[in-house]
Amino acid sequence: KNYPYRKVEAHIDIPIQEGANDDEYLTLLEKNLNQVDFSSYDLVLYQAGVDILASDHLGLLNISHQGCFERDLMVFERANKASTPISSVIGGGYAKEIESSVEGYVNTFKAAKSVFEF
Repeated sequence: KNYPYRKVEAHIDIPIQEGANDDEYLTLLEKNLNQVDFSSYDLVLYQAGVDILASDHLGLLNISHQGCFERDLMVFERANKASTPISSVIGGGYAKEIESSVEGYVNTFKAAKSVFEF
């Protein structure tokens, strides 16, 4: 029900209920990430959008900053474990209070730092 309104078919479509919370989201994410062989790729491109945050007025999920941080850790840890390079960009972030979106972006970098120790 969210942008873009005309969806392009994806390789993996994962339905999620509008208003899903951290537990629902992270359980679904982990289940699906476990089916991806990160070591079979030369590079992982990771778009770390924060429009999943409950504070985002365009997003339709109810994810906390901690949940968003844990999502980033999951992705970074899997790429690191597989020794597969990862390129991550921030995205989304339409909170009325911009500080909420910025906190989400900063947490993505904190998650990367904690996994890759740079």
